[in-house]
Amino acid sequence: MTDSYEKYAASALSAASLGRNVFGAFLPLAAYELFTQLGYGWAGSLLGFVGLAVSILYGRQIRERSCFMREARLSDEAEERAAAEQDKNVSEV
Repeated sequence: MTDSYEKYAASALSAASLGRNVFGAFLPLAAYELFTQLGYGWAGSLLGFVGLAVSILYGRQIRERSCFMREARLSDEAEERAAAEQDKNVSEV
């Protein structure tokens, strides 16, 4: 996520954290039935598979529809400067 929303990485990470916390607040309402019916192994795997499927199927579409994604990317010059600065710091160590 940090690579996708370079300049707005902090906002993107806080939005992801908010989503995770909301999901974590409401999942316990369904968790008892889910784990009772499927068992611990399959219920946990089902949640993981759903997360994986959503990220694979809709991740790119979500980023492409983002109204500020084009502006969020750093320019090529800024990326080159950042890479040069990182190389300089590595060589000094």
